[in-house]
Amino acid sequence: MKYVFLLFILLNISVLGSILIRTIPAGAMVYINGSLIGVTKNSSGLEVEAAAGDTIEIVKPGYEKVETTLKNATDLFFTLTPLSLLKVTSDPTGAKIMVNGEIIGETPLEVYLPAGTHTMLLKKENFGERKVIVSLKPFSVKSLTLCLYPYGTVTVESSPKATLIVDGEEKGLTPITLELKEGYHKLVLEKTGYKTVEKEFFLKEKDIKKFSFELEPISYLKVTGEPTIVSVKLNGMEIPPSTVLTLRPGTYTVTVEKEGFEGTSTKVVLKPGMGKVIEYELLPKYHVVTLPFEAKLFVNGYEVLKGPGKVLLREGFYMIEIVWKNGKWADFVFLDRDMVLKKNETATLILGGDPLKTTFTIYEKIYIPPKILHLKPGEYKVSVTHEGKRYETTLKLLPGSFVELFPKIAGKGFIYVLTIPSGVRVSIDGEIVGTTPILLHMVDAGVRKLKLEGFKEMSVMIESSKVQVIKEMLLKKVLLKLRFDGADVFLDGKYLGRDEVEVMVETGIHELVFRNGERSVYKILVDGVSPKVFISIKK
Repeated sequence: MKYVFLLFILLNISVLGSILIRTIPAGAMVYINGSLIGVTKNSSGLEVEAAAGDTIEIVKPGYEKVETTLKNATDLFFTLTPLSLLKVTSDPTGAKIMVNGEIIGETPLEVYLPAGTHTMLLKKENFGERKVIVSLKPFSVKSLTLCLYPYGTVTVESSPKATLIVDGEEKGLTPITLELKEGYHKLVLEKTGYKTVEKEFFLKEKDIKKFSFELEPISYLKVTGEPTIVSVKLNGMEIPPSTVLTLRPGTYTVTVEKEGFEGTSTKVVLKPGMGKVIEYELLPKYHVVTLPFEAKLFVNGYEVLKGPGKVLLREGFYMIEIVWKNGKWADFVFLDRDMVLKKNETATLILGGDPLKTTFTIYEKIYIPPKILHLKPGEYKVSVTHEGKRYETTLKLLPGSFVELFPKIAGKGFIYVLTIPSGVRVSIDGEIVGTTPILLHMVDAGVRKLKLEGFKEMSVMIESSKVQVIKEMLLKKVLLKLRFDGADVFLDGKYLGRDEVEVMVETGIHELVFRNGERSVYKILVDGVSPKVFISIKK
């Protein structure tokens, strides 16, 4: 039996179709697959037979040639771009020309380019580059002559190797040799852990320069901690806190100090490329105030002790009052050491008023308020002047007496502001008047807005010619660390442990007892100015 095989061959045959080609401007020659078909007309264009895959070229003298491949039988429309003639010469000749990133030839060269703006670069071996922006108008002719200058040679070495940057451009790792055009240049050497090197130089054409650098190792140091406003010294020189410093490797002494706080001193050794952060924590200084007789001791308006006894107070300013039977004494005290209070039989005179408008004269001596005076008992004539008006008054001061004197002015009153802790900034009706303790400050009568910065605000009623006393215990939680070697430690009657203990307490007055055969009792005023307090009592 014979079998007959039929072979079917399918051919992909493109189907011809009629399309319309229009151009602006008209009069362009249309080529299909290299054959001239016709010329486009003004409005009707040119109707041609074409198939998918045909190559269509649009040519018109003075315009950029357009070439496209037909994908389907769709009418075509072209807007032709005018050409301009650019003539480029160079000194020396033979420089490569790049236009918009594409190499188009070597100088001398005449080339037609589309009208518009172009970036042109000329390059020639052993010569500098020239980069220009060329603007071409339609159908224009433009000639350019550019001079290229010979390179100079620069070699840069460093120990150790480092990254080289020349005129802002990274060039690589040293050692490296570069060809640079004539002119001023700036080189930078960078390496982690070493001081950055910068050098500016002038290079002539065909000049040969060589630079060698020994990089200087550096280290980094930052000093930070609490409180933030402190005096920081590095080898005795003041430096800003919380700033990263660039230093040479070596040994340094860092001291941190603040008035009223225990300072610290730290030695640090910095190695090349090493970074170190020193964190400090300054704790407030405390001093012992002893009241050796029967009396009540008030600090910033608060009773802290019934004498005889001892109280621990943080270093700083306080208004101290001692009240005993038939007597009272008061003063502003800057406590910077241990103190023993004495019964003072003098009289205490407190002068109040406006420091810019009020003066007091006693025995021809002038005082500006606020002021606390301790005077011998007796009779005193006091001259008071306020806003140019003057009057006199006579005071009879007894031993241990406590007298306030201020001008009585309609619409004006006076205020004490006493806080624990001291040193709180006070503003009244938005105006800062000082830091606590505030003593007999003159203020307009009426309801005033008082602000204790960082703590609270309140409304205060001030009566004309009267004194208002504001006392505030500004509560915070504080970590209290106590140490008395060889002793049991009690706080507010509660046993905490032996030798060294720590406990969270609220600001205020606490009783501290140490027992090591003998019983030592202290009152301690914890004022919250620091989040931590350390008390060490020596035997």
